[in-house]
Amino acid sequence: MSELFFKGIILGMVISMPMGPISILCIQRTLYYGIKIGLVTAIGSALADGVYGSIAAFGFTAITDFLTGYQFWIHLLGSLFLLFLGIGMMRSPIRTLHAPLTQETHSMHAFVSAFFLTITNPVTIFSFMAVFAGLGLGSIYKGYDGAVYTVAGIMVGSTLWEFMLSISIKGIFHRSINHTMMRIINYISGSTILAFAALSFKL
Repeated sequence: MSELFFKGIILGMVISMPMGPISILCIQRTLYYGIKIGLVTAIGSALADGVYGSIAAFGFTAITDFLTGYQFWIHLLGSLFLLFLGIGMMRSPIRTLHAPLTQETHSMHAFVSAFFLTITNPVTIFSFMAVFAGLGLGSIYKGYDGAVYTVAGIMVGSTLWEFMLSISIKGIFHRSINHTMMRIINYISGSTILAFAALSFKL
């Protein structure tokens, strides 16, 4: 079972490696609000990855069919949420690195928003299904335990990748971050999120 867990970690990292809106969100929050909020954001996204990984691992055909049938509306909802996040980032007031967090930036908000952003991208489940088939994971489970270990690994791997990426960038830029830099980061992050929203509208 430990082999499946470690394969799940690798799978979670591979799925998370492409630079997408959740990576931008994790980086921006880690730089802007600190390590704790960055980690909670990564965990929220990882939980959504775990949900889709479970669907792929356990073969929930009915759920997959539902996601396929309502893919347009789920994409639309996700795009609107990206639009909301992007505008919010660009309009965020500049704060000092050690200022206390407000109600809008507490851990639950970070967790739920990251989960919602990831779960409204149903393409993720098809990525999991493709990788599962390519690695032959579906044929090596021994009952449900194997799937559970793999999904747990996926969540750990997803969290590790997003968090390590954010921490690495924070380590590189931390000393040079000032009010002007934070404003630039907010505009770049917000613009990138808006670009993902526009792209999602076209899909």
